[in-house]
Amino acid sequence: MRDLARESGDDDELTAALAGSCTAHIVAARYNQALEMARQMLVVAERKKSSGALADAHAAEGWTLFWTGDVGDSLTALDRAITLCPDGVGRRTLIGLDPLIESFNFAALANWAAGYPDGAANFSESAVKRARALKEPFSLALSLHCETWVRAWRGELQVARRISQELEALAKEHGFASALAMSRINEGWVASLQEEYQLGLPLIENGLATWVPEMAEWHRVLLAEACMRAGFYEEALDALTTHRAKTEITGEDFGRPEAERLEGEILLRSATNIAAAEQHMRCAVAVAVRQGAKSFELRATKTLARLLRDTGRRDEARMMLAEIYNWFTEGFDTADLKDAKSLLDELGNLRLSGCFSKPQ
Repeated sequence: MRDLARESGDDDELTAALAGSCTAHIVAARYNQALEMARQMLVVAERKKSSGALADAHAAEGWTLFWTGDVGDSLTALDRAITLCPDGVGRRTLIGLDPLIESFNFAALANWAAGYPDGAANFSESAVKRARALKEPFSLALSLHCETWVRAWRGELQVARRISQELEALAKEHGFASALAMSRINEGWVASLQEEYQLGLPLIENGLATWVPEMAEWHRVLLAEACMRAGFYEEALDALTTHRAKTEITGEDFGRPEAERLEGEILLRSATNIAAAEQHMRCAVAVAVRQGAKSFELRATKTLARLLRDTGRRDEARMMLAEIYNWFTEGFDTADLKDAKSLLDELGNLRLSGCFSKPQ
């Protein structure tokens, strides 16, 4: 690959060329190439001794690593971007965003994935607040999109629904086609979580059909989840098959723990193959562990623990769920952690009652 950073010439022009190439690769889901461009941006920024250029390079690196599922490294890069970013109102990333808002938003998503749901909410709120203060509609659109994810992941579905509707109105007002597609996917996903399947599924499908970027493949996992919840198991598996085939080409690994977990749950719900269901759930846990994606690890472990409970392996279920639950230090008012606590309490009671049960 051509090393633009080592070529002679104007560093400002090199920075612009590298940033443009990096962004194009990210949007096309060519993550290896995007990461190489981001690291060349770092070389040029260090040569320029520019805090703004360094912040932009770390943000590009963090954005890319988020999609490849390197959650820990993504957090590190985004933290550096936020620390270094000068509060220069009027600066823009190549896609027209305020740089600090861009970093806040991806830090919010990475914090949730890494197991810091309160940190995620704080970053998301900071992004929205700054976008409103600067009166920048495009930066606000990204912020509302990311905040919808964070609130839905935390289980705050009414709030997530309201935010996705605000994004839709903003997108229509300013003619942001991609933001409108994202708002439909988000609103459909949240509606499906609220069991409004007849509304949710068409919205997700419409958004996917009108949004071109390859990185929309993560959103196909949301479609699979909505189909599963509605009882459309074949359609859910089809969505996951498409997701898997495309991400094997692109290297987008962020959604893999959820995709594996959902496939296991679909097989379990349809009573198709219990052994295969367990295999997918264990794969989901393993991938989440490798990625450092504690929130996805918790979700996958909960699903696996229920299967183990129902197949007579209560102690194993309780031990593995307790281990991941006890890792968390925040977010105990969120849906996943409350659900895990409830399941742990149940497993504890089951274990005690089993001590006094009659021999079979």
